[in-house]
Amino acid sequence: MNISGSEQTILAKYKNDLQKASKILTWNRRLLSLLGLWPESPMDLLFCASAVYYIFYLGLIFVSFVLYLKKKILNVSIFIALLSYGHISARLLLLRRHNRTFGVLFAEMKQDYELRNYKSDQELRVFLKYNILAKSMIKFLLFCSTFFAIVFYVKPLLMTYNIHRAIRKSHRNATAPFVLAQNSFYQFYKITTVKKYAINYVSMLPFSVLTGFINCATDCLVLTIGCHLSGRLAALSHRIRNVEFCNGSQEFKAVIRLHQQVLRIGDMVENSLNTLMTCHILTAGVIMCFILYKTLIYLRPGKRIHLIHIVILLSLNIVRLYFHCCVGEFLMQESRVVHEAFFECKWYTMLLQDRKLIVLNLLRSQRPIRFAARGLGTFSIELFSEVLKSSLGYLSVLRNVI
Repeated sequence: MNISGSEQTILAKYKNDLQKASKILTWNRRLLSLLGLWPESPMDLLFCASAVYYIFYLGLIFVSFVLYLKKKILNVSIFIALLSYGHISARLLLLRRHNRTFGVLFAEMKQDYELRNYKSDQELRVFLKYNILAKSMIKFLLFCSTFFAIVFYVKPLLMTYNIHRAIRKSHRNATAPFVLAQNSFYQFYKITTVKKYAINYVSMLPFSVLTGFINCATDCLVLTIGCHLSGRLAALSHRIRNVEFCNGSQEFKAVIRLHQQVLRIGDMVENSLNTLMTCHILTAGVIMCFILYKTLIYLRPGKRIHLIHIVILLSLNIVRLYFHCCVGEFLMQESRVVHEAFFECKWYTMLLQDRKLIVLNLLRSQRPIRFAARGLGTFSIELFSEVLKSSLGYLSVLRNVI
């Protein structure tokens, strides 16, 4: 970056901005370390303990679901829990499977927070714009996830307290029911005393906390990688438009190398997140459909007290899908801008050898970097609207079937 000695204050400000921007990597390190999945210092024992613990409880939900099916009953709440926690289990295992690739990506990203990588303040600004956007989305999702976890965990306790207090006030000699923190799990024993209820309730706390950690770590990772790569593409397109494409110049070669590096990282991102994003799309529409169905049930008189957590759960799923689709849209949009920048440069005036390089980059940039979900589509605003439409379509069928 060409900054004279009289602009030391501006230089210090840029360095400070990049230092603040790099904190997003610290967020990823802290969240992934809680699962034993930080690539630079993986803890296999912690990961294995978390995975076994989580899959064990997922098995209890599956047992509960099968027992209801044997009675020819489709318990919607248990089915939602099975899909949701099954998706979260898949997230945890896929984070482990692609851990080395994520390590390479984080190492590449760390280098982009050095001032020498930017030739102008405009490049730095467009890069930081996406960093700020990623931080805002991550903070919002962290807040929503934490709020939902607290409401979901505390609500059954408050309901149990209110039921027992109402029975005591009425002086009735009746057995008060206990509302469990997770009523989707198969219970090995009946909860008949306050002591057993307390033990059961406390035992669910680690599961709820682990669920929050997995969701937050995955969302933070996806949004960080997507927005970071979008920022690099935006900075690259700005440099392409402002560089002098002289035959064989160092600037020309540097831009070509930078584009190839970004494309290589884009391929790594697409390959490592492909299965993860596919699982998201496969479950998102079905989960939202059943949550909407459950919402309609809770709108009936006498059941509206349950609306709070079900509406929060629906909102959280919609917001998460929307943010992922937005980041996918950013990637495709900035990829198109890079393609246009190459097309608008005077490549036709260059020597044949340099012209071939430009044409090859033009051809390669026609295929945008994206968040793909295998054969199910590409994450974008269009896909987001399609998933919502599909959910409403499934809902109309579900209301007629059940």
